[in-house]
Amino acid sequence: MELSQVSGVYLEVVLTGVVSLLLQARGVVSNILTLALVFSTLASAQTGQTVAGVGVATGQNTMLQVAGDKPVKPTTTTTSLQPNNTGANNTSKTKPATNPPHTTQLPAGINRTTIADLVTSTTTTDKQQYYPGEAASIQVSFRYNDAAYQEVQYIQPDVSNYTGDVNFRVQLPTGFTISPETLTRGPFTRDCTNRSQCIQDGFQWNYNTQSRTLTGSFPTPTPHYKDGGEYQLFEELNITGTATGTPNTSHTITTTANGVLDFIYIDFKTNSRAYDVQEYFTAIPSEAVFRVVPRKTTLTASFTPVGLTEGQVVVRGDVTCTVRGQQTKRNIMFTLKYSERVNGKWDRSLHDMVDVGSNCTVTLNKGMVSAGWRWKTNTPIVVTESNITSPRTTTIRLQVEKYQSKYPPKQLPHQQ
Repeated sequence: MELSQVSGVYLEVVLTGVVSLLLQARGVVSNILTLALVFSTLASAQTGQTVAGVGVATGQNTMLQVAGDKPVKPTTTTTSLQPNNTGANNTSKTKPATNPPHTTQLPAGINRTTIADLVTSTTTTDKQQYYPGEAASIQVSFRYNDAAYQEVQYIQPDVSNYTGDVNFRVQLPTGFTISPETLTRGPFTRDCTNRSQCIQDGFQWNYNTQSRTLTGSFPTPTPHYKDGGEYQLFEELNITGTATGTPNTSHTITTTANGVLDFIYIDFKTNSRAYDVQEYFTAIPSEAVFRVVPRKTTLTASFTPVGLTEGQVVVRGDVTCTVRGQQTKRNIMFTLKYSERVNGKWDRSLHDMVDVGSNCTVTLNKGMVSAGWRWKTNTPIVVTESNITSPRTTTIRLQVEKYQSKYPPKQLPHQQ
């Protein structure tokens, strides 16, 4: 064998050994790189990040193939109950965001910041018409709007119950004066005479005498639940007072409201309150209308006969009443028979719908009397009654006299 051949064989052997060593080294490096990728991926699995193009979701089991070895299965991680996280446990000590966002993608068209018209308000009065100075009361109630309430199902899915607060504003008209009782004990069903305790419990109210507005807030009576929640109750308002103002005028009461739902998240590890998520809402406004009408009373005449001992007399005329520049007139006529007297007089109604505060004038013309009788004077009878505020009776004297004709019955002038 020639030297060149031997050298070639030797060189081939040497090169083969070097290549083998290099290949072995490449396997080690590959294994090292692969292990580094595994550890990086496991670390990323704690936060749900993507490493080197491999996506690992939070709490997900991921199989990773290590070169030259069996697959490695990372352990499952349990995450804390934070906003945008619906895990079962909350073990994080990290301070939550001030206003965590919704935890579920809401259907299109649903407002993420405010639930519109979630609550419906209803405003009523105990009567539709009041006399000036008459006691009156206003009732305001709140309930869920069935259609809008369905939106509550899509928010904060990890909490099934919640509390809430309602802020109200009742605009009172000039025809209503709020009572001291309402201002003292509050407009709620609960007696809030102990105001400090009620404020501590979430019941607040304030009345602005200049703007005539009653404002305040109250909490839900008990925690509300999503299941069948549209049938749950709220506090009701009862505002007592007096109807005032000019009669024959209408007055409107308007109620507006808004509020917030408070979802409480619990840290089950410590069994303590972790944080709250608040969802704001608006309410459908409402109004009630009442009318102040003149209070009515009566005016009666007590006719007393003077000189009459038999037969009858007839009077006719009118009653004119004036109040606040408005005038009404009623025609009257009476036939008064002597035999129908009661306790020596006749009582007759002159006007049964007199506006309270009226000034009334009764004018009577003297009519026919029985044969052999005549009025002492033919001057009309005029009687005035001022500021009639309650049933009023006026006494009217009817003076007649008996007379004898100077002609005997058989010797009347046309018979002579």
